[in-house]
Amino acid sequence: MSQVTQETAHGRPTLALVMWGDLFEDFHDTIGVSLEDFRTTLSGGWLFGYTEALASAGVRTALVTVSARVDEVTRFTHEPSRTQVVVLPAPRRHRWLRSLVSRLPRRKAFSSTLSYLSIPVFALRRTVRTEGARALLTQEYEHARFDVLVLLGALWRLPVFATFQGGDKPASKLERPLRPFAVRRSAGLIIGSSRERARVEAVYGVPAARIAPIPNALDVRSHHLMDRSIARERLGIDPRDRVVEWHGRVTVRRKGLDVLCDAWDIVCRDRDHVLLLLVGTGPDADQFRSLLDALPAGTVRWRDEYVADRDELLPYPSAADVYVLP
Repeated sequence: MSQVTQETAHGRPTLALVMWGDLFEDFHDTIGVSLEDFRTTLSGGWLFGYTEALASAGVRTALVTVSARVDEVTRFTHEPSRTQVVVLPAPRRHRWLRSLVSRLPRRKAFSSTLSYLSIPVFALRRTVRTEGARALLTQEYEHARFDVLVLLGALWRLPVFATFQGGDKPASKLERPLRPFAVRRSAGLIIGSSRERARVEAVYGVPAARIAPIPNALDVRSHHLMDRSIARERLGIDPRDRVVEWHGRVTVRRKGLDVLCDAWDIVCRDRDHVLLLLVGTGPDADQFRSLLDALPAGTVRWRDEYVADRDELLPYPSAADVYVLP
């Protein structure tokens, strides 16, 4: 089916959004989310904020990811958002090298090499054609896969865009020679952070006109909080407490959770009846627990679990006086 015919069948232009990481499981295993959980339950976050925002602008999104747990191209519909998801099998060379590298001393250059080899090029090309995608969008330009996608985009005559979600430097020295070329050859970057926009302009010489200052999308109409008193009663929180809430994936440096802990320590010195309410887990959970243990007793409550269901998560921000994004 030609791209024109496929686009007509869908009735909307299509964007292929290549999800982060060499493999689906690299991220989702750290938060306890399987492919089936992803299909049926997971919602929210920047990813589905993008798909919903693009849909409101008349653009269809096909999410593309790679997994070592499938042996053939697998398609399904993400139930909460009705978004098409395509799971590509990891290349055999990547699986073999990943197994080999896992037995060697950890080196950043090894990880970059694996990332450069992680894209199943022919399966991705067929997917782009089948979905009728007119452009590629990927999470993070500071990632080896971005370099590869820019090259493939040039060969396939497809514009390649990237969005900033916290990655602000190459993973290793191996990536540094290619990154300036890839960033400058991309069709454009989406960067909500003014500091990061300034860095990219200075380091890579990207003109401001090719950087869109768009924050992550949030449909405020669908985020209605419940009554605070009811939420606090459900969670067993003292109505006198001043509550600060955060939820997300626990990666201490990237999410600024060390900064949050330092700030909370200062708050606790000056105020009584305060509570830091936290929901989420991730690869830095042990480090985060150590930071929290150093805070005054009784001032922190942490649900060490990634809550994918919006209804289950709702009482936590609803109980808070302030939500923080450090």
